[in-house]
This record gives sequence, C-alpha cells and structure tokens, in this order.
Amino acid sequence: MQGGADFMMAFSNKPAAQALVAYVTGTVGGQNWAKANFSVSPNKNANGNYTDRRDQVRHDARQCFGFTFDIGDALGAPFNAAEWKGIVA
Repeated sequence: MQGGADFMMAFSNKPAAQALVAYVTGTVGGQNWAKANFSVSPNKNANGNYTDRRDQVRHDARQCFGFTFDIGDALGAPFNAAEWKGIVA
C-alpha cells in the first residue's frame, strides 16, 4: 500500500485551536470525516462510516497491514524539494 500524509499542527493554545484538534481527533470528527468523503482518516472512529466502499476497503487494508510514512512525508518542504530533485535526477 502506498500513501502520503498531511500533518495537523496547532500553532496556538487558544480554546478554538484546542477545540478543533479535539473535534478532528474525537469520535464525531472521525465519523464525519468518513461521511464527508475526505478519503481514509487516521482516526479509527471513521471505521464503518465511509460512504464510498473503496475508502472502507482502504481503511481495512491500513488496519491489517499498517502504514509507515516515508521520510518525504515526515520532513518539511525544503527537504521534499531536494529529495524529489534527487529522485528524478
């Protein structure tokens, strides 16, 4: 299985930022993520709530096989550009 990653980071300790993080990582946020067709969610509460059967299959496969980020997903934009330049060279 091949995949990519986006990371959510809060740059504030304000109540609104804390509420957003709590929602996205909570039960209702995971369920709504799946129902809105945002593809496969890292939130386990998305399970069983996907409206696209293919996304449910991807979710199940990720649960069975796991998912590990490659270094390009884990590091920031300057490194990604250098990594891609090296790959295509």
